[in-house]
Amino acid sequence: MASVLADDGWTCTLRITDGQPLLRVVDARVPVVGESVAVVLVPDAGGGRAAWFRSSAGVLLGPCADPVRAAEGVRVLLGPWVGRALADAGRRAGGAAQ
Repeated sequence: MASVLADDGWTCTLRITDGQPLLRVVDARVPVVGESVAVVLVPDAGGGRAAWFRSSAGVLLGPCADPVRAAEGVRVLLGPWVGRALADAGRRAGGAAQ
């Protein structure tokens, strides 16, 4: 998933928090807005368990077997926040120029 997101221009860094690996995903233009993604095991239809990517809010983003789907989940979650932050920064910059 990190390579899919990186190809789209997102910055992805691996970090360890409380012994758990997390992928931190940010837009470099707004590095304070981001998502930390973990891998969790969830029950599957066959009665077993499957590895899925999960957001810090607990949203299942997609199965680890489908990183493109999971990356789209990250974009859906972060896109509005990044867009708003960039718009606000643009308004502030425009106001300062007047």
